[in-house]
Amino acid sequence: MSGSRPKTVQICLPGGNARSVRVAEITSRTVQATGEYTEDGLVVHSGSKARLEVVPSITDSIERKRENLQEVFLSEEGVLEKEDGTLLLRQNHAFGSPSAAAGVMLGRSSNGWRDWTDREGRTLDEIERS
Repeated sequence: MSGSRPKTVQICLPGGNARSVRVAEITSRTVQATGEYTEDGLVVHSGSKARLEVVPSITDSIERKRENLQEVFLSEEGVLEKEDGTLLLRQNHAFGSPSAAAGVMLGRSSNGWRDWTDREGRTLDEIERS
């Protein structure tokens, strides 16, 4: 059912420098997220919108991470808040891996190394690991 799958991420490589920060974007009907790929993982930017609902097959670790980010909001730390049918990221948040970032934003399990692609369709795996 590829029609229901969210669109892949667009990664722009500014300046052509191999060490430059990669700016990433995820978009689908309900997800609009930007972030920066760094050696430490993926930092998703404040203002990014995540899918409100999760799919039944979501892994426990991704679901816990989403719940924890929402609980932090409720304690006024201001990370992930329900707004207009989505979850809005209120501050930049670092994820330890591209897969964790994509999973939280998309509300489903995700292989971030495969799901994140650049404008030419190359996966993050192809860009970073080859």
